[in-house]
Amino acid sequence: MFLVGLCVMCLRVSPGRTCEGEVTVTFTADRTEVNRRDSLFVKRYVGNVVARVNPEVWLTANEATYNGIDHETVLTGTRTAQVTIVDSGRTLRADRITYLFKEHQQAGGRPLVWLRGRVRLEDSSRALDAAVVAYRPEADSVTAYGRVRARQAHGFLLADTLLFDAKNRGMMAAGNVRIVDSTEDMSIRAGWYRYEGRDSFAVVAREPMLTKGQGDTAVTVFADSMRLEQDRRRAVAWGNVRIERGALKAECDSVAYDERAEQLVLYGTPQATQRTESDSTATVSTLYGDEIMLFLDGTNVRRIEVERSARGVATEVDSTGGPLGEQWIVGRKIVFHIDGERVTEVEVFGQARSRYVPTVAQRQAEGINEASGDTIRISFSGSRMKKVVLLGGVQGVYWPPSDSTRTAGTERLGPRAGESGQHQRSQGESGGT
Repeated sequence: MFLVGLCVMCLRVSPGRTCEGEVTVTFTADRTEVNRRDSLFVKRYVGNVVARVNPEVWLTANEATYNGIDHETVLTGTRTAQVTIVDSGRTLRADRITYLFKEHQQAGGRPLVWLRGRVRLEDSSRALDAAVVAYRPEADSVTAYGRVRARQAHGFLLADTLLFDAKNRGMMAAGNVRIVDSTEDMSIRAGWYRYEGRDSFAVVAREPMLTKGQGDTAVTVFADSMRLEQDRRRAVAWGNVRIERGALKAECDSVAYDERAEQLVLYGTPQATQRTESDSTATVSTLYGDEIMLFLDGTNVRRIEVERSARGVATEVDSTGGPLGEQWIVGRKIVFHIDGERVTEVEVFGQARSRYVPTVAQRQAEGINEASGDTIRISFSGSRMKKVVLLGGVQGVYWPPSDSTRTAGTERLGPRAGESGQHQRSQGESGGT
């Protein structure tokens, strides 16, 4: 974009003359001054300054000074009327604009524009607000400072510093970064963010936090670093990963989210915990495994699969956190089927084992159950077990209510002396609870 260089060069010529033989420029002002030093000069325009190249390219200011000695032009506005530069729909506004020509010692051989005080850059698809902006016209690149706010059609970005390279479609933000994408219902908070437009991916670092969704069903991810792949609609986070969704909390080494497949996969000895409150007690459910996969419907979980060294533990605790009862399942793979917010069925595959210990208050009516087999299927009605089915090499042990208190702490799995395997199987298939 050449508007700044073109417009400020307009102040070097007289009305009706052409700028380097290319365009005709007109300007008006309440007063003009010219001071010459040898072949160089300083031109000053004061009051209602207007320079126009054509109907689509123009600038307005309260005062404009072209300094041929120092190779710069300074444009200033007032509190109520900022400096305004317009070029084919793109608008720059600021309290003060300084254009450094490429010959200026601080320009680095390329034109450089400094915009200061209530800066705003705007076109048909985006807008940027900042306190200070350094702008390279020929590269269409911007470095903005001072609680920068960048807006696009689908959301906005806030940061202390923002570097934007329109030509290469790249962007970097640092310091108190916040990004909101309304079309994806997603927000990001971080200390550092970099976006590569050509490859459509972003890297987020310095305590990033990503939130997708709203309210109790929103999923929030914390990590050391994240990578967001826009075209593939994938996100990866790694390093001290924590995931929260309502009462569900998980920790792992890394996590991958595939929006198209609606899958969230946790890697590296993940652990997921959910706490369900009742009137006087709470149930704390924890999953362990080498990998945990969540199948989603939007932000709602419809199925959970725990792979390799899978283990699930549900402990009922009192108001002080003391354990009242416990049940656990282990196997090579565990699958939870979920409808709404409730588990409707649990399947355990591969050397499946289970143990159920009722609460002290329930032990007068219920016994302790242990069972094992190739497969265990547990169905639920509401929050309670409805049916338990064991398949393949079934064995188990059942302590009736009269023995429950005495044996609640035992970890032994297998039939007791004098009990047949057939008796244990019938207990497991009928639920035994």
